[in-house]
This record gives sequence, C-alpha cells and structure tokens, in this order.
Amino acid sequence: MSKLESNKKYAVYQIKCMINGSTYTGCTKNYNYRKFRHLYELKKGVHHSEKMQKDFDIYGIGVFKFRVVKWFSCENEAKNYECVPIESAMNKNKRIYNYGIPISNHQMH
Repeated sequence: MSKLESNKKYAVYQIKCMINGSTYTGCTKNYNYRKFRHLYELKKGVHHSEKMQKDFDIYGIGVFKFRVVKWFSCENEAKNYECVPIESAMNKNKRIYNYGIPISNHQMH
C-alpha cells in the first residue's frame, strides 16, 4: 500500500483463477485477514462459493491470484464499488464466482 493509500482502509479485491479466468470480487476492511480467510476456507473445503471451491479442489492454490482492485477511505464507497467489476464481468458473459451470492445485501468482512 502506498502512502497515498495508507489512509484508505477499505479494499475492493479480486481473486482470479488463472486457468479458466473466473473471478470473485469482494470488499473488506482488512484485506490481509480476508485473504487469509478465503485461503483457509478453500483449504478446509468449506468456502461459501461452491464454484471457486470446486476449481480450487481441481487446480490447487497455485492458480489463484489475489489483488486489490481499489482502496477506499469510506465503507459505503467500497460496498458500492464492489458491484462495478461484478456487473462488468456479467455484462461481458465472463465467468464469476459471485453468482448466487447476494451483492446488495452483503456484509463487510
């Protein structure tokens, strides 16, 4: 995180399977912990995204790339922006792991 981003504590992040291009987009107030939780749940076989869990079980940890899409200083801005990459991917018929996960009624992790 750069000095400019240091006052921005909310992250919209993405997890991408480099084999099939599927993505999961989320927002969090603690990116490092959220990344840890995703990996922990995937390794335990209990991730809430069944499609991502299935790909993880097939391809393993090495094909998943985590990145921060954008940092925010305001929680509401982060939550609102989270929908942008999800809707963009859906409009382009790209594979996403967020299908079936309510976007508008989510909680910040």
